[in-house]
Amino acid sequence: MGDARYLFRLLPLALVGAVLPLQSLAQEVLVPNRRHDTSVFSVRVDDVRGANLTGGGVNYGKSRTMTVDLDVLTPVNNRGPILWDVGFGWKRMEFAYHVESGNPGALQAVKVPIGASWELGEVTTLGVQIQPGVYSDSYDISLGDVNVPVGIRLFHGHESDLMWMVGLQANAWHEFPVIPDIGVRWRFWYDFVLDARLPNPRLEYELSDRWTTFAGFEWLGGAYRVGRNNVASGGLPGTDDSTLTYRDQRINAGFRFAWDDESYVSLSAGYSLGRRFRYSRGGQLLKAGGALFVQLGLHLEW
Repeated sequence: MGDARYLFRLLPLALVGAVLPLQSLAQEVLVPNRRHDTSVFSVRVDDVRGANLTGGGVNYGKSRTMTVDLDVLTPVNNRGPILWDVGFGWKRMEFAYHVESGNPGALQAVKVPIGASWELGEVTTLGVQIQPGVYSDSYDISLGDVNVPVGIRLFHGHESDLMWMVGLQANAWHEFPVIPDIGVRWRFWYDFVLDARLPNPRLEYELSDRWTTFAGFEWLGGAYRVGRNNVASGGLPGTDDSTLTYRDQRINAGFRFAWDDESYVSLSAGYSLGRRFRYSRGGQLLKAGGALFVQLGLHLEW
């Protein structure tokens, strides 16, 4: 029995070792860890700039990515064995280049997340979320721009200070269509919390009941369809009617101020290790190197 408890204590470390390599593959179809008796509103504004965009042996000069990401989620049934959520999401990424690269000027998602969760026990929950929506560069939008990414997670609260999860994310358009989704949140020593959950595994230190500092990694991105009839605005030559996977891996640090248990404002900054644009047709790949970024977020629950 003692050996079993020791091995279970090592589980968080094993999960961390698995989460960090998956950081570079992660998608954004995440089943939220939340109660079903509250509504959620969150918005994030993000700006990264300063790295050269290169591809096919061509240097397009300095690039910039500006992101606005908004999500609303509310329970539609919080009784019975199956609990339901429905919401709305809008995300827009605008890109600026020193020299015209043929890359999209913007990528945008308008989606309707629908979630269901089953309480398998007092501390175990199985959650599923689908995100049907339009994922496009906003040119010649049609039914071909509709996609339905899926996320599945099993949550288990082993102790009051330890929760782990395991699942998968699936997106047929993504460079990696199916990936594992694992993570852990572990208060391992007094006010120190290891939150190794995608898409932003981090180490947190609670300065007080309201103030928290953090540092870690972050992933942003997604999969979109580019234009079919306007190649100059929808992609490089040979990439029309293609899907595009965008990825941005970062190191960040910041603070969060919470005025109740689940409502807070956050400010962070850091260094983007690189942004990648991968087209499914033609094998086209464009990359931007390291650059600084700043991010402001607001999260409300009521």
